[in-house]
Amino acid sequence: MRPAFESFAAALGAPRPMVESHIPPVALLQDFYRAIARRDYAAVGAFLTHDVTFELSGLPGVPPEPLVGYDTVLAAFQASFEAIEPVESKVETLVSRGNQLVLIATDRGTYPATSTPYSVRFILELTFREQQMSHIREWVFPLPQSPL
Repeated sequence: MRPAFESFAAALGAPRPMVESHIPPVALLQDFYRAIARRDYAAVGAFLTHDVTFELSGLPGVPPEPLVGYDTVLAAFQASFEAIEPVESKVETLVSRGNQLVLIATDRGTYPATSTPYSVRFILELTFREQQMSHIREWVFPLPQSPL
């Protein structure tokens, strides 16, 4: 279990029973981060549509073209989340309306492969279709390093 992802999921709101026929986007995102915390990428994949699109901006070396399709996006998520070890993640702002959700958060941690620290603020915009993420946009802004 990765505690920083679990605490991030908890910051999104209180848990709710999984028997609901329509789960609000905030709860889906909470469950998504819990699956990441467990490194359960099969469960992460259950939150993505077959034609999901992922756009990422702000990080060096990231191609400007969006990633399209379930396999491509899931592989990118796994590579990205396995490349970091978050120490502290905080939700700053969360707005949900209908099938859309916008989240502003910060994340600090290290890249385990190099022990290099990172500190970022990010904006995550999600569109849901049939209780799965169909369009994901993320803007990442590096922050000045602070001691971990």
